[in-house]
Amino acid sequence: VGFCENTPVIRFVGKYGRFLNSVGEKCSEAQISQAMRETCLRTGADLVGFTVRIYWKEQPSFEVAFEGEITEFFLEVLEEELCRVNIEYASKRESGRLAPPILHPLQKGSYARYRQRKISMGAPAGQIKDPVLALTEEEWTEVVYGLGD
Repeated sequence: VGFCENTPVIRFVGKYGRFLNSVGEKCSEAQISQAMRETCLRTGADLVGFTVRIYWKEQPSFEVAFEGEITEFFLEVLEEELCRVNIEYASKRESGRLAPPILHPLQKGSYARYRQRKISMGAPAGQIKDPVLALTEEEWTEVVYGLGD
């Protein structure tokens, strides 16, 4: 994304092959991160972290677990940003095949506890990344309820 003096600066945008897809929208980790970043900038939200999963029901939706402070219009702006970064998401929302996102607020310290659990299980602190996407119920449970391994 640029240089710091003569050293290249790169940005990690996500793990390869990680995306959410319930009805053909295929939202990548990078697209979700971009939508959240823009939503926070536009609304003034101050998030510690967030994790998104598909909430499976008759009309599936994205469920967004988050820690931090959001504003009144956060959900509306997030929806706009998801539609902007992924035309298939926009199409599925317009057709009604995909329901609007659901917010799931987390207790203060949730992501710090998640990282601490990973360290206590032997993971190097520098290698722990808060999960942007939860592709399995186990990943979701580990972040949202503090359960796992």
